Amino acid sequence: MTLSGLLLSPKSGAAPQALVMLLHGWGSNAEDVAGLVPALALGDCWVSAPNGPMAHPYSETGKMWYDLENSSWPGLDQSKELLQDHLEGLIKESGLTPQQTVLMGFSQGGAMALEVGLGLALGGIAVFSGYLHPELTKTTVNPTTPVFITHGQQDAVVPFRAAQQTYQFLQANAFKANFTPLNMGHEISMEALQAAQQWFCSLELQA
Repeated sequence: MTLSGLLLSPKSGAAPQALVMLLHGWGSNAEDVAGLVPALALGDCWVSAPNGPMAHPYSETGKMWYDLENSSWPGLDQSKELLQDHLEGLIKESGLTPQQTVLMGFSQGGAMALEVGLGLALGGIAVFSGYLHPELTKTTVNPTTPVFITHGQQDAVVPFRAAQQTYQFLQANAFKANFTPLNMGHEISMEALQAAQQWFCSLELQA
């Protein structure tokens, strides 16, 4: 099984300087999260927006990475494996390196970005209103990857405490982590996008 989705090349026609993978939240899809690209102003990058492999139970067009309504989270292991394979294939196809690769995700997609990315030496991971899977605290991580976290202090879906716990875990494991709390709910505000864009521009995405 392979992941469907979108792959956007640099509009300038220039060779890509980085690979950015955008991971949607529970019930969203690739087209939705790809709509963030103009506001993120990523420059000459390949942008991949894959669809989660599972159909969402309450939306005809929505996808999910795993079933949030089941406490055992069925589908998580399969999605992690599919994302890892998808990422490896894109890196090879683009001619870029893991150090020139950035994962960005919202909510469940943010959790998947951490799930896949924390064990790799990537250029960066950005998490919008996401959370850390508990099992990740027991696995090997690679603290060379910079991590950006932004979360709404009024988030009624993924509690703000989840972002604080993620940040504490990253600090305890010597990650270079940027935590940006914002006055918002469960959303990606323009302020969050601007903060992420500034962080992205600060990365040293070199081969």
